[in-house]
Amino acid sequence: VLATWPEFNNKPAIMRAYKATDTNGNGFVEKNEFMFFLQFLSYYNNLWDSFSDFDSDDDRRLSKEEFVAGAATLEEIENPEKAFDEMDANGGGLVLFDEFCTWMADKKYPAPKGAEPKAAAPVVPQKEKEAPKPKRTPRKKIDVPSEEECMDIFAMIDMNGNGLLSLAELDKAVLATWPEFNNKPAIMRAYKATDTNGNGFVEKNEFMFFLQ
Repeated sequence: VLATWPEFNNKPAIMRAYKATDTNGNGFVEKNEFMFFLQFLSYYNNLWDSFSDFDSDDDRRLSKEEFVAGAATLEEIENPEKAFDEMDANGGGLVLFDEFCTWMADKKYPAPKGAEPKAAAPVVPQKEKEAPKPKRTPRKKIDVPSEEECMDIFAMIDMNGNGLLSLAELDKAVLATWPEFNNKPAIMRAYKATDTNGNGFVEKNEFMFFLQ
């Protein structure tokens, strides 16, 4: 409203228009309600202009004196004092904008009628089609070397020559020799399956089984 119709930027009028439009109480103005919001906005801004003219001390409340003095300029209000008493339902001696709007809508200036919003058709959730899973490229298999070749590879990996390969040494060897098989979970499973005696190492006579 401020950007498009700055002359209608009156918060009390906007609030009244918003509440009058939101008939289903969901807290929003929906697409099929927006036209009614604009009609209500124009209507309540006109009432706000009258209310502001009556409100001589600009406190956003009308005393009986203010209302009677202002109503004297309007032919539509025949008995201003009686009208004020009807507006001031709680007898507090002051009339707020909401009370002013309610009385004016009932007595003199009926508010525009908003169409009853149609119930939205139930939305049946559609099951999303699962995207086809990409076909996995089959991994190459290690061509297990001969026993003699295994011993040569083992000796190359076993830098300290103690005849034992730790998990760290195996991991480093796989990365250097067979990088396409550098998958930590698979290496760990192979290592545990090979270390049958549970000493925490892959020994020379176990190395071929580790590769398998």
